[in-house]
Amino acid sequence: MHYTSKGFSLLEAVVVLGVTALLCSAFFASGRLLGEKNVLQAQVYQMTGDLNWLRERAMLVGSDCTAELEANSYSLRSIAMDGTTTLLKQRSYPHNCLGQPGRLGFTASGSAKYAGTITLQHTSGDKYKITVAPVTGKISLKKA
Repeated sequence: MHYTSKGFSLLEAVVVLGVTALLCSAFFASGRLLGEKNVLQAQVYQMTGDLNWLRERAMLVGSDCTAELEANSYSLRSIAMDGTTTLLKQRSYPHNCLGQPGRLGFTASGSAKYAGTITLQHTSGDKYKITVAPVTGKISLKKA
């Protein structure tokens, strides 16, 4: 008698499942790292947007505004003519991102009051630099 096979043997099915599991684990491990790096990029874009908003607010309201940067957070403040400050926004960085302490700020005309460059870094080593130009107050972003 001659038998014909109409399917896969158990050994063939186990081998295919093993190879599939190995490929999936490699894919998800690299995808997770990519997702963590995207956290830094999202934080940088959020901070750049907040700085643009702060500059526009300084011009709209007619008072100086500053961004106080710490290692794990930053705050945006408005400075009145009498020197009193008002907290506008406060944000924390994600747990795997670190910022460089410093100060950036804008005058009521939109020019830079406190110009400079700050760096945000992911624990994997990726870095972004946000710069406020000295005279114009223009905000630029660069991957370091």
